Amino acid sequence: MDEKSRLAQLRNYRILDSEPDEDFDALTKLASSIFDAKISLISLVDENRQWFKSRIGLNITETERKHSFCSVAIEDKNNVMVVPNAKLDERFKNNPLVTGDPSIVFYAGAPVVDSEGYALGTICIIDSEEKEFTQKDILTLAALAKVVAEKIESKKLKNDLIKERKERDIIINSLPSLLFLKDTKNNILLVNETAAAAAGYSVEEMINKPTVDFFPLADQYYKADLEVIKSKQSKFGIEEEYITDKKEHLWIKTDKIPFLNENGEVESLLVVSSDITETKKLENKLLSEVSTKTKILNSAKLSIIATDKNGIVELFSKGAETLLGYDSTEVVGVQKLDFFHVKEEIESRASYLSQEFSITISPDFSLFAEKAKRGLSHSREWSYVRKDNTIVPVLLSITSIEDQNNEITGYLAIAKDISLEKIVERESKVREELEKKIVQAGNIAIRKNRFLANISHEIRTPLTTIISLSELLSEEKLPDGMVEDLNEIVSSAHHLNKMIGGILDFSKIESGQLPIIPVRTELKTFIRGISKSLQAFAENKNVKYEVDVIGVLPEFIEIDSTRVRQVIDNLTSNACKFTQSGGLVRLVIDVSEGVIDFSVIDTGAGIPESVVDTIFEPYFQIDGSLARQESGIGLGLAISKELASVMGGELKVISKLEVGSTFSFSVPYTKVVSHSVDKPKTCRLFLNRKILIADDNLVNRIAAVRILNSMGINTVEAKDGQEVLEAIDKEDFDLILLDIHMPKMDGLEVLKTLNVKETSRPPIAMLTACATNEERQNAFRLGAEGYIVKPFGRKAFEVELETLLTLQAVDQNIS
Repeated sequence: MDEKSRLAQLRNYRILDSEPDEDFDALTKLASSIFDAKISLISLVDENRQWFKSRIGLNITETERKHSFCSVAIEDKNNVMVVPNAKLDERFKNNPLVTGDPSIVFYAGAPVVDSEGYALGTICIIDSEEKEFTQKDILTLAALAKVVAEKIESKKLKNDLIKERKERDIIINSLPSLLFLKDTKNNILLVNETAAAAAGYSVEEMINKPTVDFFPLADQYYKADLEVIKSKQSKFGIEEEYITDKKEHLWIKTDKIPFLNENGEVESLLVVSSDITETKKLENKLLSEVSTKTKILNSAKLSIIATDKNGIVELFSKGAETLLGYDSTEVVGVQKLDFFHVKEEIESRASYLSQEFSITISPDFSLFAEKAKRGLSHSREWSYVRKDNTIVPVLLSITSIEDQNNEITGYLAIAKDISLEKIVERESKVREELEKKIVQAGNIAIRKNRFLANISHEIRTPLTTIISLSELLSEEKLPDGMVEDLNEIVSSAHHLNKMIGGILDFSKIESGQLPIIPVRTELKTFIRGISKSLQAFAENKNVKYEVDVIGVLPEFIEIDSTRVRQVIDNLTSNACKFTQSGGLVRLVIDVSEGVIDFSVIDTGAGIPESVVDTIFEPYFQIDGSLARQESGIGLGLAISKELASVMGGELKVISKLEVGSTFSFSVPYTKVVSHSVDKPKTCRLFLNRKILIADDNLVNRIAAVRILNSMGINTVEAKDGQEVLEAIDKEDFDLILLDIHMPKMDGLEVLKTLNVKETSRPPIAMLTACATNEERQNAFRLGAEGYIVKPFGRKAFEVELETLLTLQAVDQNIS
């Protein structure tokens, strides 16, 4: 037997030197009676003595162990030791207890062995005379020893429970919080003295009673209990108001924790409440200040870690568990505060503080305590390392915890997760940089638009002169060689103008500034205009052309005729360009309710299947001998596709090599209520009409006047906006061609002035070499009926004039 372990087990029962116990006395009396013994003992053997828990027939309470029969008896814990005559037994014949009082002759002792196999002592009978002790007697005494052992163990268990209950009651009743244990029907199973006092009752009065008997509003807050019972999840920080039976108002902050039985069902609910009545009263006086502080204190995001003075964690809050990913059992009493920090940060900070305080500070917990020990503020950003090794930035504040003697007993570390603030900070910086870049891009775009507008004006103004005068000269009788040269000049000027327009339009597409401006359009005149354009393209390339119109044509519709015309001109120009001499180009216009479908069909070389999906990309040109022979900058189809899209359609292509291609797109339109009018033929439409042409460029005016005069139109000239207003006051005009950029008063200012006068006026078409979106939008917003971009050839000029003069004729008929 391990004597050291046996003695430890004996002490664990806390029975040595304990008060007399009737249960043990009953057993010694029973043994004395059964065996007719003068002395009966329950003896417990420690290091130096045998102590009698119960005794019959003996006045002393203990004897020295070295004289003890029982210390010998427990050496064989499995058998009862019987000594018939101690005077004849070599072990005991010289024992003072034999030779002297109480003159032991007979001894029988059964070891008292606990459930763990430790022999604690014996139950024994002693007599001064020899006794007969049968096998039955041995079994009986052994049975009594088992009863003694069970009694010792049960007494210990009972005492432990009593002690535990007392300790629990002391802890529970010393808590400043109100504590209730309730069943699922809101009846009180346990309540501490703090809660009972708050309700104005004793603990005994409240046990096994419904909560509502003491708190009239309890049923109202029972809903929160039911939520916890249903979810089986704890709820913390619930604020509740109670009215006691004595009409006193109590405000408490409550945590509700469910207790589950072995079947996983909630059998009771622990409610721990803190009396915050005084806080609530103060809250009524200082609402805004206390509200802010309460939110901070109640924030679940706060990590609170308390340590002893050596940095060992003693408290690890729920907020700390959430933030760091550790359970408190993994940390409390095990780790120091520096365990949660990045090693490199600690080393850097320790080096810094060592220099600041001119001492050596170790890169461990001591660096966190250094400032707190000196009474200095220690609040700064740190990086916490979570259990999963991820890093979380925190704002950490460390203060010392002092006792009543101002001695430091530990440290308190309160940390707030500032991940969101860091993200916002980074996003703010990114946003600031982005805003700077947007402003820079905007400034660049403004400068770019101004540059393009100026370039457009500066290039198109002389082009207008070149095209107009060249076309007029070509109508004169000139030597054949000179006519060919003039035609080449006109063709080159038109080509240059088209490339410039493409570049400008693509720039608008890139900047998202390509507006669609629907205007009232006489459909037949519009179709006639695009037919003339196709005719010009076809004749120039010596190909055949056809224009087929399907469906019933509304008389007037609203579309952006300029942009539709631009797409069709691009497609028909390409079709003619890539169709060999003698081939056929067809323009099919299919008009249905609300939509016009345009298809341009050619019999050209076709497009390889490998590049069909890329021909609409900017700057793309087919790599082939025919493509290389044809000029272009590769923007026409890209612009056309974008224009079709912003007008509500989609540009598509079907092509087959050596057969030809079909480009098609749709344009939605709005029908305008038409008014019947007998329109004159084109020649009659122009004959004897009077047009006011305003342009500050003399050469442009001369060219325009000569073209108009050749069409039978009378003209009046003005070189600025002021002269336009004076001319309108003096005589009537059928149409005004108004340049936008003029000195003194530009074309848009003229429109504004006429709008203010609110007098009738003829249609006005703006003339411009700039053609920016802003100017075009402003012109139509201010009431212009047309918008003609310089340079313009005679045929295109005729189409525009026909449309405008037809509009004027219709309006006159309406009026």
